[in-house]
Amino acid sequence: MAELPVADLLAFAHFATVVRYANVAAYCLFVYDWLLCLGQEAAFIFNAASSLAKVAYILCRYVPLLGFPVNIWGQVIDHDHDTCEKIFRAPMLMVMGYNATASFILILRIYAFTSGNRIVASILLFLVAVNAGYLVWVVFVPAILNPIGHVCVPVEAGTTIHISGLFLGSFLLDCIITSTFIAYLFRVYKLKYTQMSELTRMFIREGAAYFLAISAINLLNVAFNMQPYVPMADVNVPWSLLFPNLLGCRLVLNLRRAAFSDREITLTTSGAVSLSSEAEQRRMEVLRGLGSRHRDVELYPMGATFDDTHHQK
Repeated sequence: MAELPVADLLAFAHFATVVRYANVAAYCLFVYDWLLCLGQEAAFIFNAASSLAKVAYILCRYVPLLGFPVNIWGQVIDHDHDTCEKIFRAPMLMVMGYNATASFILILRIYAFTSGNRIVASILLFLVAVNAGYLVWVVFVPAILNPIGHVCVPVEAGTTIHISGLFLGSFLLDCIITSTFIAYLFRVYKLKYTQMSELTRMFIREGAAYFLAISAINLLNVAFNMQPYVPMADVNVPWSLLFPNLLGCRLVLNLRRAAFSDREITLTTSGAVSLSSEAEQRRMEVLRGLGSRHRDVELYPMGATFDDTHHQK
């Protein structure tokens, strides 16, 4: 490999330091959000009945929480070249788990929203699998170890831009999921915004905010990876890895908190949920009235699909 000019070497060293700080900062924010939400998780997740939605939430929250230290170990701490050759692909493979668990949250919501439409869910799951397969191919084919420095970060051989395609693929998947939701809402149900329940309006508002935030980060990553100044290509990657999971968990908790807002919930010091007898009676009345066929993947915390909520209005 030809020697790089001193200015380029300094630029690589500078932006490598920036990426290190970004990795640590993104993870600290994720941990901070987790600590803020522990009480809500105890009330609305861990004390809830077993369901696919509960499993999806736990995976969405705890796969990155427990897995991202691998990214920090590989891409923040200095290693010798031989060690980096062995481990630099591991952080990239961890990304597959982060992306998939965040997508599962939204796919389960779409599945419940479409009253258990298995064709829609299967198509979306297939697209997640395609995205994951593309990531694995990038990890083992075009990606190589960055020959500069002692941090185990990947680069691409030659002038290809396949790593940028990972973020573009995530963006397109978000577009498809959001478009599916909007199409089903207005073409199948033909509802006006004012006719929707408060929970449905919240799902639309927060889903739109989720889509805009994550899409902006993914597009920014694509732009940074495609721009000609290579040293700063990975500056925004850590945020793109953790924000989808953080916002997906927030979406679930906000919906569940809204559904329980009219019930008298008291968090004990141990994190358990206690309901007054009157609130418990109201809760049971609601549950008996739902009759949902898809309670294990509920759109709303009480186990109701969109059909149940819509027909009650």
